[in-house]
Amino acid sequence: MDRFDLEDAMSALHGMGDDIDAILHSYMDAKVRPTEDEMGNMLIGAKALHNARYQKMWEVFEELIKNGTISNKNIENNLDPITKSLYDDGTLKSNDSND
Repeated sequence: MDRFDLEDAMSALHGMGDDIDAILHSYMDAKVRPTEDEMGNMLIGAKALHNARYQKMWEVFEELIKNGTISNKNIENNLDPITKSLYDDGTLKSNDSND
C-alpha cells in the first residue's frame, strides 16, 4: 500500500454527497416517491456504506503507518502542551525545519 491508496480511500468518502443527492432526488423530485420504509432503508444503506468506506480508509492509514510510509518523527512538535494530544495551528504546516 502507498499514499495513493490512502488518497483513493479518502476520495471514496466524498461519494457520500452523491449518495445523499440520489436520496434527495428520490424523496423530493422523483415521479414515484419512496415509502417511509424505503426512505429509511436508503438512509440506513447510505450510513452503512459510509461506515464501510471510512473503515477501509482507516485500515489503509494504519497500514501506511505500520509500513513507515507515514511517520510520526515530528510528533513531539505537534503536541498541545496542555492536553498532550495532536493539534493543528490552522496552517496545516509541519513544524519540520525542512518545510
